[in-house]
Amino acid sequence: MPITRSTPKLKGVKGLTLDPSEMELEDMVNAIVEELASSPTFKTLLQSCIERTVTAKFNIAMGRIERHEAKLFQIEKKIDEKEKELVRLNRNVNLTFDKLNKMCDKSAELEQYTRRKNIRVFGIAESDGEDLGKVVADIATDKLGLDTSTVDIEKAFRVGRPREDRKPRGVVVQFKSPKPKEDFIKNRRKLKGSPIVVKEDLTVHNQQLLKETKQHKIVENAWSKDGKIFALMKLDGRPSFVRRVVAIADLDTLAL
Repeated sequence: MPITRSTPKLKGVKGLTLDPSEMELEDMVNAIVEELASSPTFKTLLQSCIERTVTAKFNIAMGRIERHEAKLFQIEKKIDEKEKELVRLNRNVNLTFDKLNKMCDKSAELEQYTRRKNIRVFGIAESDGEDLGKVVADIATDKLGLDTSTVDIEKAFRVGRPREDRKPRGVVVQFKSPKPKEDFIKNRRKLKGSPIVVKEDLTVHNQQLLKETKQHKIVENAWSKDGKIFALMKLDGRPSFVRRVVAIADLDTLAL
């Protein structure tokens, strides 16, 4: 829309005279911008202004980057310290677990040691008022051919609750010395063909270890002796050999 009111003429940078009354506002602005753009003084001022603005923005950005880098350095330092602390804690945890495992092993050995004079007898029929000491002594003399005077029984008792299928519960027999126990174990093969079975009195842990050992793919046979588990093993390309089993992991390693 033309400007119709009376206004003074504008003189451009190069001396160009602009008559606002004869121009559209937009054209007038464009003309002024063209005039300014062609002025070396304006270009110098504009360049200086841009440079100062860019430099200021750059300095602000660099300051922020430096502050963030300082914070990042502190964070990385703390992370490094935490990682070192975690390594120390893991080492302490591993040492604690090793000590705990050794204590558990020692406890298990001690528990098994307390049973060194014991045997477990299975297949003895249950009856009211039974004298298990006499029953076991009779087995020793009649079935195993042992001298009665050597079968010195401390006590004998049933273990577990009566079974619903009415099968006889096992009997724990504790002798006064390890010798009668050893005699029972040596001669128990004479009971083959009878319902009576004689075994060492193993802890729950060793019972489970013996069971899993017998089921392992590289084991031909397994047994216990003095509370320790042994296995007859057969590996490809090697003759059969006997080895004590402390943990199933030992067998898994051999099977690889």
